[in-house]
Amino acid sequence: MSKFAAPKLAKDKKRERTSFRLPDALLNKIHSSMKAQNYTIKQRSKWLNEAVLDLQEKEFVLLVLEDFLYPGKNDKIALTLSEQSAQAIEHVTHTIKTEENETPPVGAILRTAALQRIMSESVPTRDKTL
Repeated sequence: MSKFAAPKLAKDKKRERTSFRLPDALLNKIHSSMKAQNYTIKQRSKWLNEAVLDLQEKEFVLLVLEDFLYPGKNDKIALTLSEQSAQAIEHVTHTIKTEENETPPVGAILRTAALQRIMSESVPTRDKTL
């Protein structure tokens, strides 16, 4: 298995292109979630950038380390990372390297971020009047 480092941004660049693999079923869930939130396919990078930023607000270390690709159909998708998202990925990578002495692939971070965003949308909120 090849390991990838977080994308490095040149000082004059605001965005970075990258790609990663994910199961076909997860891609379908991402597209369903995007549609429910009124995102278009052209806004997939925006949706994933937001998911990465949300992930860094969680206890992400074990979530990322538990990521794996299922055997079967996996799709490779391209996206554009914002400078802020690239920095978030660097932060996640550094934190995991410090705490667990492992360097996660960028794809693992992106898959985990997408899954966490999808899962957080499906959790019903509590009625504050209870």
